[in-house]
Amino acid sequence: MKNIIFLFFVFIAFCAKSQNKNPLFDQAMAKLQAADYEAGILLLNKVIQVNPADYPALYNRAVAKSILKQYQPALTDINQAIIVKKDAKKAYLQRAIIRKKLTDFDGAFTDFDQALKLDPKYADAIYNKAVLFEFLGKIEEACEEFRKAKDAGSPAAYPKVDFCETPIDERVRTISVTKLESISSDKSYGFSNKNPVKVGAGSNGGLENEQTYLDLLRDESGQPISYVFKGKCCDYFSKKAQNGRGFLSQYEINYKLKNGTSKITTIFLNQFEFEQPKVLLGFDTIRPTK
Repeated sequence: MKNIIFLFFVFIAFCAKSQNKNPLFDQAMAKLQAADYEAGILLLNKVIQVNPADYPALYNRAVAKSILKQYQPALTDINQAIIVKKDAKKAYLQRAIIRKKLTDFDGAFTDFDQALKLDPKYADAIYNKAVLFEFLGKIEEACEEFRKAKDAGSPAAYPKVDFCETPIDERVRTISVTKLESISSDKSYGFSNKNPVKVGAGSNGGLENEQTYLDLLRDESGQPISYVFKGKCCDYFSKKAQNGRGFLSQYEINYKLKNGTSKITTIFLNQFEFEQPKVLLGFDTIRPTK
């Protein structure tokens, strides 16, 4: 299944160079560039087995695991990569993005700052730091960083700076879903179009909160779920929707029960109305880790 990934952060490219000429590494890179991440990881496993201190292999495996939403294993890899190469600004940026996904926001800011200590004009780090400020509702701090990112040459920062120059009373107010703090006791919650999860719209559009909510979910075995957008449905009147016409988003989710049985079902999310989202009954959520 394809996952929606890193939509609101600059995607960090794979590192294409190995420390030594290694056919296995080259094969792994070809798999990763072809989006065959599982096969790429298996090949990188062999590279790292021979040389546990191979920075490019560790870095690329961390990126690939992040794409597959295996954030905790990705964090382990990127931590090791940083031990091997303490001056690698891309590794600190990648770890910041992973930590954001694990809701370790303080850790993410620390890594952004470390990347910028290594390169004060690192546009990707400045922009991503700004997006995290925005995600957390710290708009003034975000705008300051977006301006810096624009000056550093980040094309993505230009529309953000335009928004920052919009008078405060004319800005569209949004609420970002940053974490899930309670579990629903209603078995219809999210599973019925009559009782959707009201995630609202994030600062980067309606899809942002949907993606964040799904990425925060964990199944009974504590693993991330896989999800695929299946379309819009169930039109209704909404004062917050353009022309008053709202809709629900349908997602097919794939997850496992404690006994290892795989299940597939459909859930419904509402990006127009916001009501503090809860965890689906029978599921769990990310627990912050360092």
